[in-house]
Amino acid sequence: MKYPMGMIALAALMGCSPSARQTPSDEAPASGASAAGDPSAEVNVQNAKPAARTTWAYHEEIVPATKEKLVFASVNSLNTIEFGFPYAGAQRATLLLQPRSHSPTIRLIIENGQFLCRSSTDGSNGCYVPVKFDNGGLDIWYAQMSNDGRTNVLDFGTPDDDPKNGASCIADELAKMKSLSLKVTFYYEGDRTVDFNVAGLGELPLPAATLSKRQLEDCHPKRAR
Repeated sequence: MKYPMGMIALAALMGCSPSARQTPSDEAPASGASAAGDPSAEVNVQNAKPAARTTWAYHEEIVPATKEKLVFASVNSLNTIEFGFPYAGAQRATLLLQPRSHSPTIRLIIENGQFLCRSSTDGSNGCYVPVKFDNGGLDIWYAQMSNDGRTNVLDFGTPDDDPKNGASCIADELAKMKSLSLKVTFYYEGDRTVDFNVAGLGELPLPAATLSKRQLEDCHPKRAR
């Protein structure tokens, strides 16, 4: 519960609620993300009809002030990461996807540790993360450190949802993938690869990314096969 998005941890959503859908082999996800920014948000995790062969967990969250229902999905990494002192101990990363009207939120969260994502030229917030998926497909996703100062959260996609590096493009890619590997850099720990089974995202009751044919063409010309 250490690094909430709002003030509610994903661990509470997935590990502590008896109605959260979670495969038996999954461990509790990294703390750091309820979907809403409202710390008083009431969590109502519903057990939607299970999607075949998916490791994603589906969540719903109600914001009391507006009664708005927020939906999001999360998945834990297949592999564990181990750091030296003071972050010693094996842990899994969590990938979170939350659809939004303008642009989805796509986050990589680690419980203990600090991402390093700064420009090599001027030190500004932002970096490019190499991505490998399915049968060797390659891409590069733009990422930024969380704008609230947390160092254990990476947000993917440009703030203005630029067509070539936007979160909508990334969400579209995720819905079509089965496997995903991200090569990310950690402060004082160097580069680490985090692997995910992302199959079945499209089977969850999440609003799909709506992209025109032109937007799709802008999204994916940089893919290398």
